[in-house]
Amino acid sequence: MMCERRVKNKIFLYKIKHFFKKHLVLNTGLSYNNLSAELNA
Repeated sequence: MMCERRVKNKIFLYKIKHFFKKHLVLNTGLSYNNLSAELNA
């Protein structure tokens, strides 16, 4: 049970990382500007 959950978490984290990498590669400047704007708001 625990191992299965751990594996699912790893897959989930991998998907998130992969998504963010792809997103940042596509529009690095825009992403960082939007992120900093949201954080500073």
